Amino acid sequence: MNSLFAMDSGTAPRWMRAVAFVVAVAFASLVLQPTAVAARDVLSGMDDTVRSLPAGVDLPAVLERTRKLLESVRAGLDSGVSTETAEAALADLRGRLHRLDRREMESFRALGRRLEERGYSPDLLARHEDTVRSYRAEMDALLGTLEALEKARTVADKRRVLRDMEFEARQGLTTHQRRKPNTPEPPLPHHSRQPAPDNLPRIDKEQFEAQSGKSAGGRALSLNDMAITDAHGGGGEGDFLGETIEVALTDAVRERAAALGHDPVAIYHWVRNRVQWIPSWGALQTAADTLSSRRGNAMDIAGLTISLLRASGIPARYVHGTIDVPADRFRNWAGGFSDIHAAMDYAASGGIPVTGLASGGEVTHVRMEHVWVEAKLDYLPSRGAVNREPDSWVAVGPSFKQYDYRDGLDVLSIAGLDAEALGGAFADSGEIDEQEGWARDLEPAIVEDARDQAEEALREYVENRMNDPAVGDIVGGRRVIVEEFPAVPSSLPNRIVTRGAVYAELPDELRPRLTLGIGTDVTNRPLHSERFPWAALNNRRVTLSFRPASDDDRRALEEMVSQGDPGDSPSLPESIPAYLIRVIPEIRVEGEVVVEGAAMQLGEEVDFAFGVNDPVMGSRHYSSPVVAGSYLAIAVAGGGVPRAALEDVRTRLEETRDVLEGGDDALRAGLTRDDLLGDMFHAGTIGYFAQYEGLSHIAAQVQDAHFQLSTSVGTFGYVPKVQYLFGIPRLMEPGGVEMDLDRVSSVTTLEGAEDGARADFVFQLGAISSALETRSPSSFSPRTRSSRLTESPRSRPCKRRECRASASTTSPRKTATLHCPTSTTTLKRWRRSAPRWPPARRSSPTPTQSQCLAGAVPGT
Repeated sequence: MNSLFAMDSGTAPRWMRAVAFVVAVAFASLVLQPTAVAARDVLSGMDDTVRSLPAGVDLPAVLERTRKLLESVRAGLDSGVSTETAEAALADLRGRLHRLDRREMESFRALGRRLEERGYSPDLLARHEDTVRSYRAEMDALLGTLEALEKARTVADKRRVLRDMEFEARQGLTTHQRRKPNTPEPPLPHHSRQPAPDNLPRIDKEQFEAQSGKSAGGRALSLNDMAITDAHGGGGEGDFLGETIEVALTDAVRERAAALGHDPVAIYHWVRNRVQWIPSWGALQTAADTLSSRRGNAMDIAGLTISLLRASGIPARYVHGTIDVPADRFRNWAGGFSDIHAAMDYAASGGIPVTGLASGGEVTHVRMEHVWVEAKLDYLPSRGAVNREPDSWVAVGPSFKQYDYRDGLDVLSIAGLDAEALGGAFADSGEIDEQEGWARDLEPAIVEDARDQAEEALREYVENRMNDPAVGDIVGGRRVIVEEFPAVPSSLPNRIVTRGAVYAELPDELRPRLTLGIGTDVTNRPLHSERFPWAALNNRRVTLSFRPASDDDRRALEEMVSQGDPGDSPSLPESIPAYLIRVIPEIRVEGEVVVEGAAMQLGEEVDFAFGVNDPVMGSRHYSSPVVAGSYLAIAVAGGGVPRAALEDVRTRLEETRDVLEGGDDALRAGLTRDDLLGDMFHAGTIGYFAQYEGLSHIAAQVQDAHFQLSTSVGTFGYVPKVQYLFGIPRLMEPGGVEMDLDRVSSVTTLEGAEDGARADFVFQLGAISSALETRSPSSFSPRTRSSRLTESPRSRPCKRRECRASASTTSPRKTATLHCPTSTTTLKRWRRSAPRWPPARRSSPTPTQSQCLAGAVPGT
């Protein structure tokens, strides 16, 4: 998808151009439908709480209803409302609880006999006995409370009974996993990603050199070495030929270097003329990712250039310093701005240390920190054109370039649609609460009809009025103005103010870092964690799963879950006694364990924790509960999704499909959970971010806005259903697919727009994210759900999420910054159109319930 915006469509197949118009069609439905699809109902009122339970319900349902009734009685007593109806319902439930309790105890006894007959270890038998004792004590206490409440005659006596029953005990009655909200710590001062006023370019060489001793080492490419250490490479020439995390000499890099003839002149021009610059700060991509996506920030582009040079046997290194760029050239370079203040604010929002130099009351130059490359070349006399004996370190600056900008089609005009009227009609079709920030009962047919009208109008326009259009002709965009020289330029294209520090490998101050952890302490910091440079995990297959804690646990799982055909769903048991099994949570990167947590019961909840450390914006920490037995892909994105990442996961999925459909039992037996589930859910995560980025770029393009995807993290995968008895994970049952994106971060600006328009655009991006988060799980299985937004027979208010439109105060041109994953703020502020891209559905292996539970309980 990234190629759609790289304006490198000249090599695209003609059929791809013929369908390019699809990316600009159906602009409103993806933005507006989430609030209709994701509506939620609020259960309120005593009548709904005390309605009768149908006959034949099991113990978990009765316990859940008991909990709700007890809370209703407590609330009624506190507020002076009659509780007679609720108390009568509790009296009826007490009789049911006695009957169901006898049945549950018989089930426990029968399971205990089976465990003894099959010779399970004393440890597993002891777990069973401890669970039975705990259950017995809790049930006796509950029945005693209900009996005492029934005998109590005064309000004071009833309050005393409920007071004696601790809150934790009442909460322990819940039967399914308890979803606590994501609770990140309060935002740090620079977390809003608005321009930091103290992030100014340095001109003192000593300030740069003071950082050179803080480089993060780890030259080997194993994942253990990818974790940040305190090692620092030396300064010998051999260091300028080796690999680092960002400078990875992959097959793709070596092939490109060979295709360029290992010629430094050709390498410089290829990178300069084909890789677009993104105004952000901190290395987000490896060289291979930048090669595939054809875009990156200064560190990413420098890393690619160094990789191609080192793959050609040419020593190369990073240089971190400060340059001055003429204002008009900076406006073009940063994104085609007409106002220099808006351009500087956009770059500063991306984290670049930048300031303006004024003359005569106007900004004439932009001073900024920058990273470029120095290569050791045979510079005299051919300036690298004939590279025999290197004699000089030569500055190479392929990041800087100028662009030719093109406008896209005016979708609304072509379709004959009134965006304000459409948005108003949709908002008026349902109920909106502006103060609480939710909407419900919205009519999606309004935007669906508009989408169909736009599709038909655009199809006719493209087919009848455009001659072999490319994607750039449809959505607009920019194209690098190509420059070719017979030799390497003698200097950077802009004046060097300070040549600061030189690195064989990037230091921490130029690397965003991601900490992945399992379990949290009271300060919300992970108990078991590892820290990585962002580029080491960006768009990689990262998973959170659980494995048996011992051989006894493995044996028990192997007997509880069929080891038959992965697609043989009838062999799957309806449920398993989760409390018997202990598992160990682990985070893997490309199949290799990098973080391991403490052993826990299957079905318990443990926090998945992560922290994002930005070189400029500081750190922020997040955590969300995960059910032990889940299998989740951890999405790590930033800077974009390279085409190679999409192609790689597609190839792996196709290979797995061929093995499953083939008749080779040995190959099928060799498939791992990562093969069956990891690749599939990883494809879902990078597909989400590819679509989000593409849609957001289109939305920005049609509204003269600017957008870039920043450091984002979330999860997507299988989550089992768990029944709890008094907080004990009694049974685990087949669950569904959930997407939970805790951080979707982007930097945006609308040049010259009013504050309201910027807020509208930020809302559109949040709605696009919300729509994709809702729809992505539904493409994997008919029995799926989104943890944030679910479809139900009755409309329910959408959950409100944090979404801030921050503004720079450094100039009248303000920069709006989005940092919210699933915003559903008030729709009445929305009166603009936004594009939609209906992605083509691509077949991929669909998880059966057997495969999901096999992934949830390892050992199968």
